[in-house]
Amino acid sequence: MKILVLSSLLVQLAAQSHGAKKDADKFPGVWDLVSIHVQSSEGSVSEYWGKHAVGRITYDTKGRMSALLMPSDRNQSDGKKIPADIQAMAAGYYGTYTVDERDRL
Repeated sequence: MKILVLSSLLVQLAAQSHGAKKDADKFPGVWDLVSIHVQSSEGSVSEYWGKHAVGRITYDTKGRMSALLMPSDRNQSDGKKIPADIQAMAAGYYGTYTVDERDRL
């Protein structure tokens, strides 16, 4: 069995615009996942959860965030049963964040 070393997780997100002036004021909101790419230690890039992975990241104005990511077939919003081979495939996390206005991070 080959072990995949996750050297890069590129999450591209589409944001709802808030029309604020500062970067830190623009950042809070609900962001929808566009894609996830995983790079192996050998350099190959794959879409681990498929071309249509789903997810959402939420940032609040107090510096807290939470995220949920999964393959599209794992999403139960359409009322379908989750296929057994992907029932455990999902990622969720939460924490805090800061926005560095000077370095735009």
